[in-house]
Amino acid sequence: MTILRQKGPHSAFSAAICLALASVASACALASDDVRDKAREQLQLTTQHYIRDNDAAKARAGLLAAIQLDPTYPQPRYNLAMLAEVEEKWDEAIDWLQKYRTLDGTSKTSSKAQLEIERLTVVRDLDKTPEGKLKRRYNDAIARGQKLAAIGLPKSAVLEADAAVKMNPNRYEAYALAAACLARQGQYDRAIAFVKMAIDRSDASSKPRLQAALAKCENEANYQQIGIQGSAALDAGKYKDAAALFENGWKLFPRRGTYGLAAALALASSGDIPKATEYLNQLKNSKDQATARRAQSMLARISAHKPAQAPPASAH
Repeated sequence: MTILRQKGPHSAFSAAICLALASVASACALASDDVRDKAREQLQLTTQHYIRDNDAAKARAGLLAAIQLDPTYPQPRYNLAMLAEVEEKWDEAIDWLQKYRTLDGTSKTSSKAQLEIERLTVVRDLDKTPEGKLKRRYNDAIARGQKLAAIGLPKSAVLEADAAVKMNPNRYEAYALAAACLARQGQYDRAIAFVKMAIDRSDASSKPRLQAALAKCENEANYQQIGIQGSAALDAGKYKDAAALFENGWKLFPRRGTYGLAAALALASSGDIPKATEYLNQLKNSKDQATARRAQSMLARISAHKPAQAPPASAH
């Protein structure tokens, strides 16, 4: 099943490699400053070309050239490991990480390298069987998608979910990821469809969380629809109908003042000033400053347009 058909940038993993290539560790200054500077310059140039061209072969050659310039410089070995990971050459990646740690055994990057060695050892064992490799690739796609969603790239995250579905349409995680990303884009009707697919494929421990997500998406979809219907009623001069619709929308999300303000406007337009004033008095105390200011402004306008009260009749 295709979730979205659209072309994306390089994979998230390649982007992560670019970031890894761009980080130059300050470790093991055993060579002369001149030699180290030349090796560092070669590493930086290689990084720039890789980010621009995404050419792993040229990047590998550039990193090996940096090692030739300064055999004591550890960082090119770490980056070579990252390139090997892109190509799923786990033994090669582990080997480069181990070589890195022989030159730098104390830095934070060295600790990170050790953790990566341990992770890649597990990955390598998983990849020994077709089932294990498929499971690992599915999990990697979901992890990339979650990271992309977290940094505000939901469309790219959906592409990863789509790739995961193609690997295994019977697992729920990809559908759940797609639903979350679609919801972030305000596409609640589509999100509902994907959450339902996720629920159908989920285990007992995941169902409550997914059902809660479904309920939220349904509320958001209703909220959107109420806004469309309420605005149409307001434009048509059906003020009482509009007020009823916006009141229902406000009940769905009481902390959102938009529909409360719209309900007050519709009520005031219908002549129900007391009810409109009641709502605006609630909203003027909203924690949302924009809502509070708008409510105060509307109250002032209502007050300015109130007919003057007749003076009391004099006693005779």
